[in-house]
Amino acid sequence: MSRFSDVRIGDYVLDKHAYKVALLGGRNLQTRFGAMADNPKPVRHNYGVVRGNYFGVTPNGPAIEIATNLCDWFELGQRTGSGHWLEAQIVADGEFLFNGRLFIRGRTAGTIIDNFPRSSPAGWTRRQLAQGEGYELVADDGTVVFGYRVNGRICHVTANIFDTSGEIVAESSDDEFRIYQPPMSIGRGGVRWE
Repeated sequence: MSRFSDVRIGDYVLDKHAYKVALLGGRNLQTRFGAMADNPKPVRHNYGVVRGNYFGVTPNGPAIEIATNLCDWFELGQRTGSGHWLEAQIVADGEFLFNGRLFIRGRTAGTIIDNFPRSSPAGWTRRQLAQGEGYELVADDGTVVFGYRVNGRICHVTANIFDTSGEIVAESSDDEFRIYQPPMSIGRGGVRWE
């Protein structure tokens, strides 16, 4: 069950029916409903945020953190095709698993991860974090393509995600994972940004 907290676009707080226009750090969002009450023109903002929500999880249970939201599953990008894609899910006993097609800035070939950290792609190293629970997926040259850390029962993605052209689509910083480009879904039956 999802719990709705608030949605902010710039300085505006929207009601729960408008949440699909603003998700998790989207840059330069154009509001789909056009004008705000105090501004007769469609508004373009530098960011949009959905924060403080639970999607398919309960407080104190295992969860994946996206910005300040907690969820049981998320998907960034599209599973089909050749572009970036990342899926995170919680499986039995609170284990965190990741699948995806990830890119390193400056490289044209993507890396497929399948049930990471249970398995690692050929030619890559799965490195356990020295402090805390979690893993990184590391290339031979030491470049980290993906990683996550678990604090308590909360999973934090610790790597930036790039598209095929090297543009950042999601960023990890200060224990937050912010999504900048659609498509993405958070929580099974939760919200979708297209």
